[in-house]
Amino acid sequence: MKISVIIPVYNVEKYLSKCLNSLICQSFQDIEFICINDGSTDNSLNLLEQYALKDSRIKVITQPNKGPACARNKGLSIATGEYISFVDSDDFVENDAYERLYSIAKVKRADLIVYNANAFSNQRIPVENWIHERIHSKRNKFYSHFNTKIIFKEKGTRPFLWLHMVKASVLRDYNIHFNEDLTLGEDQAFQMLYLPYCRRVAFVSHVFYNYRIGNRESLMTRYNEDRYKKINQHLEMMDFVTDYWLAHDFITNVETLFIEWAVEFFYWDFMYFLYDRQIEIAKKLMIIFDKLNYKNHIEGCEQITIRRLRLYELVANTESPINLLQEINNEIAVVNDTNYSMKQNAVYRFVVFILKPLRKMKYNILKIFEKKKKQHFTKLIND
Repeated sequence: MKISVIIPVYNVEKYLSKCLNSLICQSFQDIEFICINDGSTDNSLNLLEQYALKDSRIKVITQPNKGPACARNKGLSIATGEYISFVDSDDFVENDAYERLYSIAKVKRADLIVYNANAFSNQRIPVENWIHERIHSKRNKFYSHFNTKIIFKEKGTRPFLWLHMVKASVLRDYNIHFNEDLTLGEDQAFQMLYLPYCRRVAFVSHVFYNYRIGNRESLMTRYNEDRYKKINQHLEMMDFVTDYWLAHDFITNVETLFIEWAVEFFYWDFMYFLYDRQIEIAKKLMIIFDKLNYKNHIEGCEQITIRRLRLYELVANTESPINLLQEINNEIAVVNDTNYSMKQNAVYRFVVFILKPLRKMKYNILKIFEKKKKQHFTKLIND
């Protein structure tokens, strides 16, 4: 078998036929579509069985609901293909996708192919810019030897697993599988395990995949509606990847790139919370950065990374909101005194940008004070 495509399926009857139709229409024949029914309670299993009767390339495996990581691991355990790819069951692929991808893989002798996708929505939800940038590169690029740019600079590399077709021997030789303890971010964690072993990597500008956004039943949508749970799951993912990279000595000479990725990964979700949650998150983040010995490498990072990491430090290490407020005022004063007169300079625009999170943090702390004060007076009145 040349290609194994693994599709975890859970309660997706509304979109499943569209996905399966795109698979059975594939012009490539030496391929298997491994559908893992992960304990669906709707009509998904019946649909899978109907399509399996139509096309022998479809294999259906049923298991109790254990989550996408476990479902994908099950698929990996029975896959026989030379290459492995993944499809989400509410998405669909172009009819000639795997024929063309396999042809490119053989010509390039690639360990990994990264291709493009379209994003679409049945709810008229606009596609966020960062998603479009990640899934739709306009260039073709081939790396014949490992380069850290593959992981940290090429926008299509992470976090979307369904943009990858990876050589099965890379996963098999290094015993790489999904971490079933992670319920969110397990796909990006999986990528960060095999990417350092991929030497020959092809980036293809052609669109082979179609990504549905706005599916209310998807795991990502549910986590986006609970940001606190989402950021804690991502903290577990980052801690796992950090430990793996340290244990396998992947981190040497790329410390600054790894730190920049980690700082940026959490920043916008971190800024969403008020101070009481931020301090809890910041403490967990600093444990990860301490593992990376960040103080010895931070000077090599971009300035925006340094400023954001400084914000994490302030929140994690300041003992009380009053002290933190003073620290923030000190930081703002230093920046203002140094750069206030440079309004037409790029440095000034940068300073304004880094002041915004500090001022938002200050606002959040004052908001907490106001809330506590109201609670105190309410208690006094009631007593």
